Amino acid sequence: MTRALLPLLLALPLSAAAVEATVPAKLGFGGRLLASDGTPVNGVVSITFSLFDQATGGTATWSETQSLLLTVDGAYGTLLGTVNPLPDAVLLAPGQRFLEIAVNAGAPLSPRMELGASPFAAVARHVRGGTVDATAITLNGAPLPSGYRGVRSFSTSGTFTVPDGVGRVHVRAWGGGGAGGTIDSVAPKQAGGGGGGAYAEDVLELTAGATLSITVGTGGAVSGACTGNSGGHTSVALGGQVVLSAGGGVAGQHAKGGTCCPNGTLQPRGGAGGTATGAIALDGEPGWDANQGGSPGHNPMSPLYGRGGETVYDPNVGCTPGDAGKPGLVLLAY
Repeated sequence: MTRALLPLLLALPLSAAAVEATVPAKLGFGGRLLASDGTPVNGVVSITFSLFDQATGGTATWSETQSLLLTVDGAYGTLLGTVNPLPDAVLLAPGQRFLEIAVNAGAPLSPRMELGASPFAAVARHVRGGTVDATAITLNGAPLPSGYRGVRSFSTSGTFTVPDGVGRVHVRAWGGGGAGGTIDSVAPKQAGGGGGGAYAEDVLELTAGATLSITVGTGGAVSGACTGNSGGHTSVALGGQVVLSAGGGVAGQHAKGGTCCPNGTLQPRGGAGGTATGAIALDGEPGWDANQGGSPGHNPMSPLYGRGGETVYDPNVGCTPGDAGKPGLVLLAY
């Protein structure tokens, strides 16, 4: 038995030029697939996607089967309509849409997932009543956001001043990963993996001239045989108040006794994952305990940023420190 986790619709910004282009009959979709015991499913999997206009029962209005390669975390991403294009009768018909997923020709997963607005705004090519030509559009008095005009990335701490004409900033933040624990290859004694940094995301309503103070967490460093540091915390603040944060992962613990770490723990545990605050707040994965292999914890949204440090075994080195954790990051779109 399998279950789907974290379905994501991938929204695509619509520009004026895009309205005149052919609207693709595809929907971006992604998620994670877990077995009934919570372990990720990986490898090549056959997945059947079907759309219904009701939450239970009824007849599918569209269906296709894709062969997808899942990552070690069970994650996948695809475009619905790749095998069997989505017709206008399905995309533009009034009412709700529910997506049903079946894995390897098995029973459909339950419940069905309700889909939101069409990612490409397919109805834009069927404007009722004439041509839309405007420098700005409001809905019930509130301005609708246009496409982003710039991006900034911060791998180190700094500040960002909101430019003229910008009213909102999309912020994504990764905390630093904790270092891996030291392995005593003489005793021998294993160690715990470093915890992964957290992930936070939000869209901030701001005024031109406002300044965001950005702190980027570093990866937990290793200095000495038994000194593994936790990852640094990443945060974004406005006027001295933190508006979102992605905590750093904790360093993995060392085994007690032997020749390396007399002040370690009897059961060297993996470091805890960082915690997050924000509209989207995903805690980092904890590192694995020594008896589980001491693998590092991962950041929930990136294999490159915020990952915990590995434990390293080298029979030629009596006290082998773990690797440093991966650094954090902040991305801004405005």
